[in-house]
Amino acid sequence: RNEYLFAVVKEDVDQLLLGLRFSKEKVHLIYQGSMGRQRLSFKRIQLTDNNWHSIVLAVSGHHATLTLDCGIPLEL
Repeated sequence: RNEYLFAVVKEDVDQLLLGLRFSKEKVHLIYQGSMGRQRLSFKRIQLTDNNWHSIVLAVSGHHATLTLDCGIPLEL
């Protein structure tokens, strides 16, 4: 099951512009790019363990970095 942490939607057409969702072992950054909806997936991420987590997501151009619980940053 996928859960959204946040989503930015264009109201008048109900279109997802930017979203961060997670599944059992992945975190997905979904965005509306020049070629339609695109997704970056960070793999081997555990968020479904019934614990609180801190997540830092930094995006610059075509580069994204995700840091979970002050650990080693994952880069795409």
